[in-house]
Amino acid sequence: MGLSIKLKIILITFFIVIATSFVIAISMERFYTSLGEPNSEKVRQDTFMVIGVTFFLMILITIFFSYKLFGPVDELIIGTQLVSQGRLDHKIRKKSNDEIGRLVDSFNKMVRNLKTSQEQKSKLSSLANVEKQKAELIIDSMAVGVIVTDSEHKVVLFNSSAEDVFEMKEKDVIGKHIVNLLKQFKIEKLFEDYPEIKDIILPIRTTEIKIHEINLAKSEKIILKASIAPLKNESNIVIGTIAVFEDITKIKELDEMKTEFVSTVSHELRTPLTSIKGYAALLEDGKMGKLDEKQQKAVEIINKESDRLTDLINDILDLSKLETGKAKTIFVLSDITNCVKECHILHIAKQKGIIVNKIFSKDLPKILIDKAKIIQVFNNILSNAIKFTKPKGKITIKITNRKDHIVIDIIDSGVGIPKKDIPNLFNKFYQVESHLTRNQGGTGLGLTIVKEIIGLHHGLISVKSAVHKGTTVSIALPKYPISEGELKKCW
Repeated sequence: MGLSIKLKIILITFFIVIATSFVIAISMERFYTSLGEPNSEKVRQDTFMVIGVTFFLMILITIFFSYKLFGPVDELIIGTQLVSQGRLDHKIRKKSNDEIGRLVDSFNKMVRNLKTSQEQKSKLSSLANVEKQKAELIIDSMAVGVIVTDSEHKVVLFNSSAEDVFEMKEKDVIGKHIVNLLKQFKIEKLFEDYPEIKDIILPIRTTEIKIHEINLAKSEKIILKASIAPLKNESNIVIGTIAVFEDITKIKELDEMKTEFVSTVSHELRTPLTSIKGYAALLEDGKMGKLDEKQQKAVEIINKESDRLTDLINDILDLSKLETGKAKTIFVLSDITNCVKECHILHIAKQKGIIVNKIFSKDLPKILIDKAKIIQVFNNILSNAIKFTKPKGKITIKITNRKDHIVIDIIDSGVGIPKKDIPNLFNKFYQVESHLTRNQGGTGLGLTIVKEIIGLHHGLISVKSAVHKGTTVSIALPKYPISEGELKKCW
C-alpha cells in the first residue's frame, strides 16, 4: 500500500526543514567568521539553538497545517466509503468556506440527490412489481392460451389456459425453444407464412398480426384460432413474439351444423319454389285463364321474387360446398383473359351504356385455375360494378403479369364504398346501406363466394374504394402454388 498524501507532504516538509537548518547553520557560521569569531563555543551553541528552534517550529507548523488541510479530506474519504456501502444518511460537517468546504457541500448535495433518486427508484420498482403482478394475474386468468417468447425464441410466458390447451405444465416449457413445442404438436405450418425467417419460422420481422386456424394433434380433435404478432420495445426493436391460442372447436362445430342446416333447408326449399315458379309461369302465359292488369302485375312480382329466392338458395348451396370442401373443382392450365371474355354479365354493361376497357399484358402465361369458378368470380365482381356505376360510366379490367403472380384489377367509376364498410364486405349477407342497394337488391353472398373461390386458388383479394370516386377490386393469383407470405409480396 502506498503512502498517503498527508505523509508524503510531512516527509517532504521534514527534508525541507533539515535542508533549511543546514543552510541557516552554514550562513550563521559564515556570519560569525566575518565578525572575527570563528569556531567559538558560543557560535556553535547559537547555531544549534537556531537550528533546533527552526526545526521544531517547522515540524509543528507542518503537522498543524497537514491535519488542518487533510482532516476534511479524510472525512470525505470515510464518507465516500460509507455511501458506497449504502449509508445514504451520512453527512459531513462543513468546517471552512475554501475549496475543501465547497467540495464538502458538493458531496453532501450528491448524497442527498442519490438518496432521493434511490427512494424514487424504490417506489417505481415497487409500482412496477405491483403492475407486473396484476398483468400476470390478468394473463393467467384469460380464457385463451398465451405464449410469449424472447428474441431468441425461447418461451418466457406460458399461462394456465395454454397449459390446458397443450396439456403441458409451465415449468416444462419455460426457457425452451418454441419450435420444440410446435413440432411436438405438428403445428409448424402455423408460421409457414414467414419463409424469409426459414429455420426460425417465427414472425420476428413482420409488423402485422397473423391469424390462423389449426388442428391440434391430440387425442381429440381441437381447432385453435392462433394470432401471432411481434413484440416491440420503445425503440421499435423486435424483442420477441406473442401467440394467442383460442379454442374454437365448439364454434366450428356450431358453424358446421348451421351450414348443414342451411344447406338442408335450401335443398328442401327448391322443390316448392320450383312449383311456385311453374304455376306462376302458367298464370303469366294465360294457360289458366286471362289475367287483368292487377293480376298480371302480381304474377310478375311472384316471378321476380322467385328468381331472387332461387339465386339466394343457389348462392347458399355454392357457399356451403366451398366451406365444407365439397365443391367440385377442375384445375386446368387456362388463359385468364378468356375467363373475362366469357363473362355473360358484360352484355348488361353494354345495355346500360357503361364503357368497358380491357387492358391485358401481352406476355400473360397460362395458369392453373378452375375456369368455371374464376368466371363466376369475375361475374360476381362485375355485377356489383355494373349495379353501382351510372350510365356512361367506366369499368376497366386490367390484367398484369408480375414476377410470380397474375394480378387482376377491376376498376369502376361508381358511387364507391364508405371506408367503415370495406372490412365487412366479405362477410355473409353483408350489404352496404344505401338507396342503391335497396333498389338493386342482391343476396349479400356474392363477395363471400368470391373470397372462398380465390382462397381455393391460394390467391388474395383486396378492395380499395372512396365514396363518389369508384372502387378497385384487386385479385392476385399465383402462377404456381406458394405460401401466403410470398403471395403478399405482390402487393
